Amino acid sequence: MSDIQNSIRQMLRTPVRSFLFLCLLALSMCLFSLGVHLSSASEGQMRAFEAGFATIGTVRQVQSSLESYAEWDAGSQSYSYYSIPVYGTALPLSVLDFDAANYIHPPEHRPYYGAYDPSFVITENEAMRNAALEESWLTIEVQPLEDCVPAGPARVKVMRVLYGELADDEIWYCDHFEKDPPPMLAGKTYVMAVQPISLSYTHPEYPREARYESEYWRTRSIESSQYNKNGEQVADDFDNDTLREEVTEGYYDTLRGKRWLAMNEGRDRFKMTIPVTPTNNTNLLMAFYTGGAVISDGRDITDEEYSSGERVCLISRTFARNNNLSVGGTLTLPLYYANYRHPANQDFSSGGGGYSFSLVNAQGEAYPIFDSGAYTIVGTYEHYGIGFDLAENEVIIPTAAVKHSDEDNIVDYAPMKASNTSFQIPNGSIEAFMEEWNKLGIANLDIQFYDRGYAKLKAGMDAMKNISLVLLVSGAATMLLILFFFTYLFISKQKKRTAIERSLGMSKSRCGLSLLAGMMLIVLLGSFTGGTASYFVSSAVQGQIIAVSQDHAFDTNYSNWVNNADAQAELETGISKPNLTTFACVGMVVTLTAAAVALLGIRSNLRSEPLAMLSKH
Repeated sequence: MSDIQNSIRQMLRTPVRSFLFLCLLALSMCLFSLGVHLSSASEGQMRAFEAGFATIGTVRQVQSSLESYAEWDAGSQSYSYYSIPVYGTALPLSVLDFDAANYIHPPEHRPYYGAYDPSFVITENEAMRNAALEESWLTIEVQPLEDCVPAGPARVKVMRVLYGELADDEIWYCDHFEKDPPPMLAGKTYVMAVQPISLSYTHPEYPREARYESEYWRTRSIESSQYNKNGEQVADDFDNDTLREEVTEGYYDTLRGKRWLAMNEGRDRFKMTIPVTPTNNTNLLMAFYTGGAVISDGRDITDEEYSSGERVCLISRTFARNNNLSVGGTLTLPLYYANYRHPANQDFSSGGGGYSFSLVNAQGEAYPIFDSGAYTIVGTYEHYGIGFDLAENEVIIPTAAVKHSDEDNIVDYAPMKASNTSFQIPNGSIEAFMEEWNKLGIANLDIQFYDRGYAKLKAGMDAMKNISLVLLVSGAATMLLILFFFTYLFISKQKKRTAIERSLGMSKSRCGLSLLAGMMLIVLLGSFTGGTASYFVSSAVQGQIIAVSQDHAFDTNYSNWVNNADAQAELETGISKPNLTTFACVGMVVTLTAAAVALLGIRSNLRSEPLAMLSKH
C-alpha cells in the first residue's frame, strides 16, 4: 500500500503533466470508444436493414404510338373520335434476363386465375356487383313489331330471356353504335346481347322511352378473346360481324347457337368465381410490399414452399369468415382461365365494372378446368386498400403449385404492366442494375423501383461507418502515442528513482508497482471519463451524421428509375442505442494496452544495474 501511495505522491509532484495526461487520455478514449460504438452500430443496423428491407422493381411496356378510331353515335347522328395506345409486339420476360442483374427473385409476368366452385360463399359487395352485371348484360330473343332498320330505336317484343332478368314484354332496341345495321323483319326471332343506357338522344324522331341498345363494348358478343402464351390472339373462324342472329328451328344445336349458350354458362360461372394470383414471393405483390395487405392469422408462405411448389395458400380474412375456413384447413381451387392483362381487383371490383373478356374459347366452348387441387391454408390476410389493391376474395398461391399449363385457357393478354410484372434485387443495387440495364438499349420498358427508403438509410449508415472508422483509427493512434509519450515521462525517465529504490532494498516487483500504480490510476480515471462522455454523446452524433448525409444525398427526381418509397423509411431506426458492454470492453482494452506499454518501460528500468545507473548520474 505504501508503494502505491508513494507512486501517487510522485505523480502529484508534476500536477500539470499529470492533468495533461488525464485530459489527453480521456479525449482519445472518447474518440476511440465513439468510433468503436459507431462502427458496431452501423454494422448491426445494416444487418437489420438487410433483413427488414427489400428492393422491388416493377416493369411496364411503354406504348409506341396512339391509334385513332371513330365510333358512330345514333343519338347525335355523328362520329365520335377516340385514341387508344398501341404497344406493338409484347416483349417477353427474357429481355430482362442479363448476367449482371443478380436477381433475388427473377421477373415474373403474373396472370390471375379464375377458380370456380358453386359452393363458394361470396361477399355482399360481390353479390351486388353480380346483380348489377345481370341487369346491365342481357341475352334475349326478340321479334320486331314491324320491319325496321334499327339505326334508331325500334319497338321489339321480348320472346325469351336467355340470361339476366327483364320484366318488360316490349322494349325499344337500337343498334346505337352501328351506322348502317342490317334490317330486322317482323315475325322473325333474333338473339342479341343488350344493355340499358341512360344516354339522351338528340335526334327529334327518337322516342323518349328508348332505353336499350346493343352492348357496343361487346360488339362481337360471341367472339372469343383467347390468346396464346406469346400474347397473340388465337384465330376465331366464326363470322362475328353482326351483333344479333336469326333464331331458327334447331339453332341452338348449331355451333353458333351453342356459342350463345356457352357464353351464358361462362357468365353464370363468373358469378361464383374467385381470383387466384400465383407468385414466387409475397413481396412481389405490391399490396403486401407497401403494407396495404398484412398477414393477420397464421404465417406467410415460406421460400421453400414457393420454390418447391407446395400447394399452400393465403386467403383474405373476409373470405375465410364467409366460408368457415381457418388456418390449417384446405381450399380446393379448380382453375379454368388465366388473365394476363388485368390484376384481379380490376375485374373483381366491388364498386362495379366487371370483366372485359369473353368466357368462350376459340372453339366456341366454355373454358374447361386446366388445374385443380386442394391447398392448405397457411395464413389469412387483412386488406386495407392502400395503394396497390387486391380483390376482395383474392387467393395467393406459389406459381410452381400450378402443375398444368394455362396456355389453352388465356382469356386476355397485354404487355407487361407495373401491376402484374415485378422482380427483387439486392438492397442498394439499384444504380448498378440500371447502369447495366441501360447498356442493353431497350427503350420501351419503364422500370420503377421501391426500396422503402433503404437507399437514404444506407447513405446515413455508410456515412456513419466512414466517420466511425476515422474516429476509431485516429482515437487509437492518438491513444498509443499518448501512452508511449507519458510512459517515457513517468517511467522511462525514472531510472534514477528505480535505482535508488532498489539500493534501499526494495524488490523488483515493489519497484514495478511503485512506477505502475500512479500511471494506471490516471489511465483508469481517463478511460472512465472518456468512455462516459462518448456514451452520452453517441446517440446525438449518430443522428447528426444520418441527418447531414441524407440532406446531401443525391436527388432522384430526374433519375429514370425514381425511388418511389423514400417516404416509407423510418429514419429513426438508423440510430442505435448505446451499449454499456461495448464501452466497458473498450475501457478494458485501453487499460490493458496502457498496462502493457507501461510494463515495457518498467522492464527496461529494472534491467539496468542500480550502481551502474547511479554512477552515471
